Amino acid sequence: MTRRNRAPRLFAGIVQAFLLGGAGVALWAMPQWTWQGDLRVAGAKRLLAAPLALALAEEKGKPLYRIDPEGVRREVLKNPAIADAKVRRWLFPARLEVTLSEREPLARLNDGQVVDYEGVVFRTPEGARDMKLGLQAPLEEGRLTGAALQALRELSLYGEGLSGEVDLRRPGDWTGTLNGVAVRFGEGRAIADKLHVFKHLLPLARSGTRAVEYIDLRSPEAPVVKGYDSQN
Repeated sequence: MTRRNRAPRLFAGIVQAFLLGGAGVALWAMPQWTWQGDLRVAGAKRLLAAPLALALAEEKGKPLYRIDPEGVRREVLKNPAIADAKVRRWLFPARLEVTLSEREPLARLNDGQVVDYEGVVFRTPEGARDMKLGLQAPLEEGRLTGAALQALRELSLYGEGLSGEVDLRRPGDWTGTLNGVAVRFGEGRAIADKLHVFKHLLPLARSGTRAVEYIDLRSPEAPVVKGYDSQN
């Protein structure tokens, strides 16, 4: 094929590609594909969709192709109660779908907030009403860290069936009240071992003739059950 014969075909191909591309853009930008606020939220257990819709209000009225899923994701993740999120755009009708991964609270704090396995402190619409474990502990830049975080993790892993309050504010002198019994943990070490001993001693202590004042677990290998006369 000569160069003269190839030229018209090349020109026709360019025109065809231009027309197809323009048609695709025009089709993508049709008014019925403008996002009018149709938001589908999946994975929400405690969170409500309304605050999320309010956070995305500025995107309303934009053509769907102009809404950046990653930008929406960043906006969603501003809520500390959300660990991760996936955002997808859908046509027919134009809508956004957000799939949430919520943080799972492990304990309630005194101010009504909760804390999760990573030490992130946040608030949920349900508050802390269903939390069996209350926690008092120092926070660093709004997060639970260090030995206190490790203690919370062990409490959540090995404290099944236990409820109450734990006070981790005084280093070396951690205390608490679990299942109605005062506990002295001492230093923040071997919390799993101390919980194991506590759960073993609890029914034995309650079955005695003297009421339990506290269980001392500072040395889990040699625990002490301190009682006082039930008449007092």
